[in-house]
Amino acid sequence: MKKFCLVMVSLFFMFTMVSCGPKYEVILSMGDGRVEDDNVTVAYDIHEKLKDGYVLKGKMIAEKNANMALDYYFTISFDDPLSSSNYSEKVLFSVKGSDFEKEKTSNGYGPIKFEIKLEKLESYFEKTDTEKQVYLVIHGSEWNKSDITTYNSSRYTYKWNNGKVELTK
Repeated sequence: MKKFCLVMVSLFFMFTMVSCGPKYEVILSMGDGRVEDDNVTVAYDIHEKLKDGYVLKGKMIAEKNANMALDYYFTISFDDPLSSSNYSEKVLFSVKGSDFEKEKTSNGYGPIKFEIKLEKLESYFEKTDTEKQVYLVIHGSEWNKSDITTYNSSRYTYKWNNGKVELTK
């Protein structure tokens, strides 16, 4: 009986934690594979269902050989950064190299945490009746779309449903 109660309590807590809604835990790194320890990374969690006022939380970190002369950007775009000829984006969060240097550790720099409040989803996601692609992108201030070591992105499909944005990976 004692084991049964423990199993039931464990299941209850497991379902309680899941009931907050599914989310994607994402780690996007950029850096030159020929240079050791030069990655800059953005790590964030994003839920599958978003509503006005949603808060996107995450952090940026940089390895010890990352280029601190650059600024780094976390952005949202509806254009594929790899193939779009008319690329545009909206900056969600940025970090100056000098700000990273203030957060120096033995392994690199950071983390620098962020919280981005998406007050009105319409400001970030075009309202449409069809599914659309959206990209969350990390890049430095001197990025070059033809050089994939200078950026990275995570692609999602989204649609509007009853005033909420539903994301799928």
